[in-house]
Amino acid sequence: MYTTRPITDSDLPVICGFFANERELHYAFPGVTYPLTEAVLKSFVDSRSDATVLVSKGRTVGFADLFDIHKNAECHIGNVIISKDHRRKGAARFLLQAMMEMAVARHHVTRLIVPCWCENTRGLLLYSKLGFKPFDIMIKNHDDRETVPVLLLEKNLDMDLPEPSPVGTV
Repeated sequence: MYTTRPITDSDLPVICGFFANERELHYAFPGVTYPLTEAVLKSFVDSRSDATVLVSKGRTVGFADLFDIHKNAECHIGNVIISKDHRRKGAARFLLQAMMEMAVARHHVTRLIVPCWCENTRGLLLYSKLGFKPFDIMIKNHDDRETVPVLLLEKNLDMDLPEPSPVGTV
C-alpha cells in the first residue's frame, strides 16, 4: 500500500540514493552531475511546486513534482523517480495518479504534460497506459557525446478539448 505526502528535508538523502547510475539520474534530472547531492535536489524542490514523496511502510520510495503551472490550463509533472526495490510494482502508477489528482485539485488544470526520454521504454509504456499521448519532440543532450530525443506527452482532461496530435503515432 502506498501513500503520498509533501517532501521534507529528511527525504533528501533517501531520494539521492535512488539513482544507480548517471543514466537513471539523467532521466529524472537532465544535466545534473552524478551522483545527485542533497543540495542539488533541494534546489529543484525549491524551484518547483508540490514536491511529493511516495511512502510505503513508513519508507520514502518515490518522488515527483509539478512545474510550469498555468492555473486553469496546464502543468508539467517532472522529476519522477521510484526506488529500485519498488519498480514494476505499481508504485510509479500510484505516484503519477496522485500527482495528476493534485494538479487538478490545486491548480485546476485541464491538460497535463510529461517529458520522457525516448530510450526510457518503461516510462513511455506507463505514460501511455495512463492516457498520455505524444504531441511534440525535443532534442536534448545527455552529455557532450550524445543527443537523445525527448517526447512531450499530454493528457487532456477536458473532454471539450481536441485529442492530442497524431504526430509520432503509428
